[in-house]
Amino acid sequence: MAAYYRVRTKRRKLKVGRLLFLLAIFAFIVLLLFVSRFLGTLNSIQDTSAWTEALPPAEDELVHLLLYTVENEGEEKALTSVAVAALRRDRKSVRFLQIPSDVAIVSELHNLQTAAEVYAAGGAEKLVDAASELLQTKIHVFLEVNESKLFQLADEMQPLAEAIPAAAVPGQKTFAHTEQVLAGMLHYLYQGSFYKDFLNFKRFASVFTTNLSWREALSMLKTLENSLSAGQSMQLSALPGEGEIQDGKIYRHIDRESVPALTIWLDGTEAALPKSQITVEVLNGCGVPGAAGEVAEMLEGEGFAIIRTGNADNFNYERSQVISRTANVDLAKEVAVLVPNAQLLKEEINETDVLVTVIVGKNYHLDE
Repeated sequence: MAAYYRVRTKRRKLKVGRLLFLLAIFAFIVLLLFVSRFLGTLNSIQDTSAWTEALPPAEDELVHLLLYTVENEGEEKALTSVAVAALRRDRKSVRFLQIPSDVAIVSELHNLQTAAEVYAAGGAEKLVDAASELLQTKIHVFLEVNESKLFQLADEMQPLAEAIPAAAVPGQKTFAHTEQVLAGMLHYLYQGSFYKDFLNFKRFASVFTTNLSWREALSMLKTLENSLSAGQSMQLSALPGEGEIQDGKIYRHIDRESVPALTIWLDGTEAALPKSQITVEVLNGCGVPGAAGEVAEMLEGEGFAIIRTGNADNFNYERSQVISRTANVDLAKEVAVLVPNAQLLKEEINETDVLVTVIVGKNYHLDE
């Protein structure tokens, strides 16, 4: 009996060993499938089309990023905002040069198209080409953010909705709105540990399209998040130009002479734009004849670019106002110091041709 019992024990141990071995193989296969699917989701953000391989590599730690947002319109996507950023790891803030979505671009068929129409016809490839030609600079990276999908995620995830106040009012087509969305998204995305960042990034895979791998995109977005956190906000300037109606459509023709100075500012470290690139409108808010003209002449003498003068919406402004039309209030500050007792405000306007609006109030004296 004893010998028989020992044989049975060995057989049971053998069966248990085989079962554990099979379970280990099964668990390994499941893990491989999970990892493969997980990485497949992450890799889906990368556009591997042949044209993306021809994009120039970044030079000397400087990366030109074409950032644009889209929204779903049925099965198609429509461009809502677009800008070029210059990213440097050693810079404590990030600069953006906004490209109006109605900017006039000459197509390959020598027809006029807006940036929105270029994207609708040729997607990211044609938009990158158009931005590069418009600014006469290289574009190294593009990042498309699908706001429709982002807002859908925000509806499903309360922490994300809280991080993006703009999620409560989707559909706004301003770059200030894009700034809020981007800053909130990055605030939610980076939680201080690689593991959490990795998992959060995976949740955003459906929102992004880029020419970078997911590892490169994660690193680039971290650089952007660090810059925004240190600088508190983007430094934003818009391409100046004038709108013109052709064939029932509005096309904004860019002032080509201003582009070189703007791209120098984009890449550089100077605190502000050259005065010649700070566009200003001066409005009469006090009712005194000639007030707006005199202030405009004074500012023009200081080197600012006066776009127009005129009357404000009323003549009851008790105090002069200098209003920043972009998120970069530093530009308006340079004007405000020249207008005595002026109130400095920020009221952003999308795709305007001026960076600063001056309203001459009743406290301004023409002999000052």
